[in-house]
Amino acid sequence: MNKKFIFFLLIAFLLLQAFFISCYIPFNEWFSPSIIYTDDFPLHYGDMLDKKFFMNTYCSTWGYNPYQRAGTVANVIVGIDNNAWALWAFSLPFFSGAVAFKLYFIFLIFVIPLLLYGTARNFELGDGESFVCVVLGTLFVHTTICVDFIYWGTVSYISSVYLSLYIASLTYRFLKTREWPVLVLQTLLLGAALWIHIFTVLNCLPFIMVLYCAVVRRLPWRRLVLSMASLLTAAALTCPWLIPFIRMLDSSHINPVMTFYTTTDFFEWVNTYFFGKLLFNTYVVPFQKSVLIDRGLMLFGIWGLLLWKKEGAGVKAAACGYTIAFLFLLAYYGSFVNFTRSLTPLRFIIIMNLFLILPASSALCCLYKRLTNHRPVRVRLALVACFMLMLALLAARPYYHLFVKKEFQLRTQLPQELEQLITYIKNSTTDEARILIENSDWESGHQYGGGHFPYILPHLTGRQFIGNDFAYNPTKDSMISFFCGQLFQRPIETLRLEDVSPLCDLYNMSWVICWSQQAKTFFNRYPEYFLPDGTIERFFLYRIKRQPSFFIKGSGIARAEMNKIELKDLAPHQGEIIISYHWMKFLKTDPPLEVERVFYMDDPVGFIKLKNPPRNVLIYNNYK
Repeated sequence: MNKKFIFFLLIAFLLLQAFFISCYIPFNEWFSPSIIYTDDFPLHYGDMLDKKFFMNTYCSTWGYNPYQRAGTVANVIVGIDNNAWALWAFSLPFFSGAVAFKLYFIFLIFVIPLLLYGTARNFELGDGESFVCVVLGTLFVHTTICVDFIYWGTVSYISSVYLSLYIASLTYRFLKTREWPVLVLQTLLLGAALWIHIFTVLNCLPFIMVLYCAVVRRLPWRRLVLSMASLLTAAALTCPWLIPFIRMLDSSHINPVMTFYTTTDFFEWVNTYFFGKLLFNTYVVPFQKSVLIDRGLMLFGIWGLLLWKKEGAGVKAAACGYTIAFLFLLAYYGSFVNFTRSLTPLRFIIIMNLFLILPASSALCCLYKRLTNHRPVRVRLALVACFMLMLALLAARPYYHLFVKKEFQLRTQLPQELEQLITYIKNSTTDEARILIENSDWESGHQYGGGHFPYILPHLTGRQFIGNDFAYNPTKDSMISFFCGQLFQRPIETLRLEDVSPLCDLYNMSWVICWSQQAKTFFNRYPEYFLPDGTIERFFLYRIKRQPSFFIKGSGIARAEMNKIELKDLAPHQGEIIISYHWMKFLKTDPPLEVERVFYMDDPVGFIKLKNPPRNVLIYNNYK
């Protein structure tokens, strides 16, 4: 193949990728100020806005957020896949947050064919093999569970797997060619990939480690030192988010509620490869994915690895083979170990299949050569036509749902009932107390317009909430939740008023927004305390009959914003003030006082206590 043909091929696939992106975000929405409200996108958008604020104001990627969970550490453990999103928005100040958010999405998906071609060339695949790699890798993201991952908002992970594959290829190329620009590019891209998603560590570092183990005996010590220095430099590039992540690990825990992308079947891989039952097809998805893709990639991938070894590329075959084996074990057996279960291990099937695409491309080209050797041109053309027909048949159903039915188009217009909900919150509540809001996820059909809309309500209303965040976050304060009829991770129908009213006082909750029948039944059982305040479509509204106060002990006026809690007109009780905001180890005061922690009820974090404070105190995040 000549360079012109390859150039036009890449242009064609980039155009295809642009139209693929338009199935999610129509072309006329690319630069519009509208927000994406589908599935996890509100979570990422809210985290991006928070991090951008902290970057602009405090030169940090994280901070103390008083608008959720009675004060929580924002964007350290949970928002780990939004770091690059925020850095992108921070570096594009001339775009609105919504436009920058969408451009990031577009860019990550658009460059996939280029990454695939670069990966193939770095792994020394021929022109024909590189062509097949681009075709398979691009269609893979269009026809497999990747389309749903993107729709669900996990675009950062999909981007990281393709970028990880390219980074792995750069490592291989550097060890073969000793080209220093390649090492520099690998370092920068590995740092960038770690900003995009922390699972880059598991996506590409196993390959890098196996590769170095395979060549370490014959690798000059200087090049080995430089390679290790490259990895350390890439890690150093992540310091703005990695250091806070490490410092805040004591606030994390393995959440048993988190069960998505996991399996309970020890022989899940047998179901996939022998019985044709894809676990992802049991999810609520627009169309069933073809198991032929998984089977074909595994079959041709193994054949391709054997071909590489036979052709003398044993190191490449071993590095890819061991990496594929590691990812296979992690994906299908990670669900049976508590720690790896929390990593939602079935997602690693995606990167495993991408590593299989490389040797599979070589195997398909080998098969084509064997079938066409000494055959007339018409036979070759017939085989190419058959291959294209098979790809067309595999892509027909996905493309029908993508391009014709438009079932993957992301919501960018706010439903009327959510606009009414925002109006109600602004007009009928105040910042003197918090709002208890019942969240919803895929298990309950995303009651808020198909996404995690409650998460961005603090940005849209300026109010503080309990329940607007995930109930299955890997943080200790995730139990402070109201989720699908579960209040503080207990079925609400099992609770009594004497169980809930102390929580309302402790967390200063004065309004309720709920949607489930269990919640409605519970609150209607106590009309003298939970006063009905109307309905908006499926949402039931209540006012709580209590005196709002952010003071658990003592009294005064409390006003909070990001990284700050301002206390005025303090009147301590027995020389102490305890406020309904969570303690955090980096909180300091002006004037200086000891910020103590005190525990109430089952709260796992603890609340802020000040002894003998002056009349006015400012509590702030000191970051150290």
